[in-house]
Order: sequence, then C-alpha cells, then structure tokens
Amino acid sequence: MNDTETYSLSAEQVRQFDKDGFVGPFTMCSPEEMAVIRERVENEVLTATETISPDVRKDRYLDSRLVYDLCTHPAIRERMVSLYGPDLLLFASSLFVKEPNYPEFPWHCDGPYWPMQPKVGVTAWLAIDEATMDNGCVSLIPGSHVEELRHTPFGYDRMSDVRRRMGKTVIQGRKADVSRLDPSSAVHMVVKPGQFFLFAHNTVHCARPNRTTGRRTGLATRVTVPQVRIRSDEIYQGHKSILIEGEDRFGWNELTSPPE
Repeated sequence: MNDTETYSLSAEQVRQFDKDGFVGPFTMCSPEEMAVIRERVENEVLTATETISPDVRKDRYLDSRLVYDLCTHPAIRERMVSLYGPDLLLFASSLFVKEPNYPEFPWHCDGPYWPMQPKVGVTAWLAIDEATMDNGCVSLIPGSHVEELRHTPFGYDRMSDVRRRMGKTVIQGRKADVSRLDPSSAVHMVVKPGQFFLFAHNTVHCARPNRTTGRRTGLATRVTVPQVRIRSDEIYQGHKSILIEGEDRFGWNELTSPPE
C-alpha cells in the first residue's frame, strides 16, 4: 500500500453511485495483509471484555485504534469525500461475523435503523474474510435507493436453534417491501479479503446465508455529514461520532476524539 496514493472516485464512478446506489469493489489491501489484520481483529477486538458499545462487534472505532484505522483508511475515506464532500462524520461501525449455517438477512435498507435526520449517509463494506455466494456475500438491487421503501419487523424465530448456539434466541430486524423492485437484477458482491464496496443508506440489500463450514467476517463503516442530526441518546448511552474529514460547522452532534 502507498499512503500517498490518491483514491478519489472518477466522474464515471460517481455517476454509477448516483444511478445504482453503490459502487465498487475497490482494494484497500492485499489478502496477505488482511490475513494479519484478521488475526488482530480476532485476538484484540472480538475478545475485548470492556467496550464503550454494549456489543463487542459494534462501534469499536470508539475504543479500538485498529478498527478506527480500518474505518478511516484513505482508500475508503477519500472515496467517500468524492461522494459526500469534504466534511465527514464516522457514526457507526459493525463487525459482521457470519458463522456456519447462519441464515440469510432479508432485503432491507440501513436508513430505518438509524435515528438521524435527514437519513443521508454511506457505508463501506470491507471484506476481512473472502465473501462468496456460498458463505453469505452482500447482494444489492441497482437503483433501489431512489425512494424510501416500507419496512416491517421480522425475527429469526424459525432459526432459533442457530441463534441459541450464538447466545441469542431471536434477532430482531426490519425487512423491506420489494414488491415494486426486481430482485433478480441484484448484483452479488463477491469480494476477496481486503476489498470493499460503497453503498448509500437507502440502497436495498441483503446478506445471503452462510452454507459453508467457515466463518465470513466483514466490517461495515458508516459515515454521514455534519449537517445531519444524529440522536445519539437513542442509539445507546455513550454513543458518539468522530469527525474524520474536514470540519463541523454545525455543532449538532456529540463528537469525541479518535482512540489512542
């Protein structure tokens, strides 16, 4: 990796994002470099006993320098600047560890999950393990970001045996009504370790089931702009965002400094 390299999106890539609601994949690092990072994630991050977030897999950018550096790597950050301008807030991150036999997460948008107005933002999904059609890669429907879809609650009651082995009997979520879309047009993001793609908050996507005997881990980095109001108190006590590019000329959100 060359830290002086410019990672800005081309005009054509920006047009593709505006048209489809996503763009990529791109390369942050080689699979060999990601293998070293993967070991650190497993040994330093996922085994933590004290975190700011209630969930060891979420928002570790607040207390793990490793996760923060991954979320703000120039390959990711500079491409986000191409899409959303010079001022960026990192407000969430999630390590998605999909165990063997983990079920599908159905079609949905990320916007309904976040107490923020307006619901403007971009996610970078970084492959820590290889993501394939068999182990649960993300699929996205082109053009599905242009209107807000109705979402309804769902739970994994039918997969309670899987959830029980993971210490959770039911996981709650929201699924989108895709009756007006064409799921057969979905693009399946098969990516190697160290690759990532970007998608908008309103882009409809799903995560396929893991039908293999191995784990599939990815890191989602969620970024917005300072003029968006984030209701941190509704996320959890202690939640804060970090200014990762430019300046905050609004002062509406609770900010903190990067971890040491």
